[in-house]
Amino acid sequence: MDNQSNRNQRVWFRDWDVVLAQESLPLREQERHRHWIIRYLKFCKDTHAVVCRESAHTFENRPDLVSAPEAPDCTKALDWFFDCAQEQSTIFTGSDLPPATPSGNIPPPAKADLGNTEWERRLIERIRTRHLLWRTEQTYRDWARRFAQFLGILPVESAGDDDIRRFLTHLATRERIAGATQKQALNALVFLLREVYQKELGDFSDYTRARRVVAKVEWHKGELFPRVGFIVTNLSRPAKRVVRFYNLRGTAEQWIKEGKNALKWTRLSCHDFVDNQVRLQLFALAYNLGNFLRQAVLPRAVRHWTLTTLREKLIKIGAKVVRHARQVIFQMAEVAVPRELFREILEGIERLRLPIPLSG
Repeated sequence: MDNQSNRNQRVWFRDWDVVLAQESLPLREQERHRHWIIRYLKFCKDTHAVVCRESAHTFENRPDLVSAPEAPDCTKALDWFFDCAQEQSTIFTGSDLPPATPSGNIPPPAKADLGNTEWERRLIERIRTRHLLWRTEQTYRDWARRFAQFLGILPVESAGDDDIRRFLTHLATRERIAGATQKQALNALVFLLREVYQKELGDFSDYTRARRVVAKVEWHKGELFPRVGFIVTNLSRPAKRVVRFYNLRGTAEQWIKEGKNALKWTRLSCHDFVDNQVRLQLFALAYNLGNFLRQAVLPRAVRHWTLTTLREKLIKIGAKVVRHARQVIFQMAEVAVPRELFREILEGIERLRLPIPLSG
């Protein structure tokens, strides 16, 4: 590539693909140019390097590319990229901001909004250089402004780990925000200090996290005092909905536990993944059939039986078979299931049978 006096001049050539398509180059050569330019821009994004001739020189001198037969194609493509960028006047020096943003989803009025303070202008530059979404830019700028207001007279560029922890604690204790919102603020501030000001930040696993405690009061028949429990959560919905959500979650966990204990559906010992998938589906089918039997057939007195009890007392039981000329008798012990209860269950199963249509 051509040697220039300043190889670190930043290039902002957003429409290079459109310009390349308008060039009078053979189609095959255009595809090679597009391939190598995309690889170079991805290299800059992954390594957080500035798009300039110096980073292109580093890209060309990689060990896997120096001795490759495609090295001349790479050099030719990047030469075209920087030459056209110079013709398009998209090379910037120092800390100048580009006139447009590389992200196509930013509304036109926002392109001219480059911030009011130095730290905000640098933040916008870094965000748009990294090709982040417009909503991400809005969120990061909003959290950075709130952080600057929290710092007061302290400059943003002089903030550190302790200031971020104090701000996160303030959000949790004073403003009572949710835990997910607190993590969003942490991501924005880490991006501001690490990406914009190149600061080495520590671990933020010990900051005060937003938590909410909901009291669950239950009155049971025959008890003088209520039972009080507490739910620690970060959900912002009303207290009744929080209790209902965790009750349903606990019920679902009980169903999963019942399937594990009664059907052993976690025993997937096949070597092939597809076989284990079919086996798990058969376990789920057996669970649904057992639950259907419990809800539709069992008498009300024993409808609360779990699948484990249903299996041990009704299905996996021993019996003595006595054969006569006209009948077969199953002699079973009445310890687990009495005779009348067993008769009601059989009658319930009989009612599930489809009626046989009469002929003629």
